[in-house]
Amino acid sequence: MFKKMFKKIAVVACVASLAVGTIAVANAGSYNAEFGAFFNDPDPENDSDDGGWLNLGDAAKTTFTDDGSVATITVELAEERSFEGHYAAILTDYPFDEEDLPDAKLVSLKLDGKEYTPSAQFLNQEGLELADKSVGLRINICNHWNNKIEEQPIDLDTDEMKAVKFKKIEVSFSVKGADTAVVESSSSTVVESSSATTDNNTKTGDSTMVAVLAVVALMALAGVVVTSKKRA
Repeated sequence: MFKKMFKKIAVVACVASLAVGTIAVANAGSYNAEFGAFFNDPDPENDSDDGGWLNLGDAAKTTFTDDGSVATITVELAEERSFEGHYAAILTDYPFDEEDLPDAKLVSLKLDGKEYTPSAQFLNQEGLELADKSVGLRINICNHWNNKIEEQPIDLDTDEMKAVKFKKIEVSFSVKGADTAVVESSSSTVVESSSATTDNNTKTGDSTMVAVLAVVALMALAGVVVTSKKRA
């Protein structure tokens, strides 16, 4: 009798732990992001060229979720360039609320594979335009035109950075909304997506179903214990 009881308890406990461990971030939304920067002008005498403002096209755009997972924008240039040093940023259509800022950050900037880690963070309302004509969140990399930035996240306006030439740019960032519900597994490990370069938004209905299964499994476990006590 005890062997059967313990077998039932083990099975139910296993199902419950799997269900809890599978619960992901709920209520996450999908948003747009775009990388932009001011580059050096290889031919300043030519007024018909880009003048440092490269049109990076769709390669500089991606989607991300506000569940804290890291998104990366990768751009490969046709020719070697360097930053002029005044400006580089990630523009998003994530709603900006100065009184309730999200946990948003620049994670890293890679130039031809060499990583540069930000020493500071600066968020402001100069991102993409929203449907209501307001402006979304900007995650700054460097902006010497903004006098409110006390420390540049990555200062591109230095002799060292201006000398760096590259063809491949990788910019990584993350945004975690203040009202995003995160459910932890029984081992205290938060279940998050490992990639945010595509829309991997967790459907709320799926998370709810998993949560229901977990509750049912736990109730079943309680029922097994009570029944066993009565039989004893």
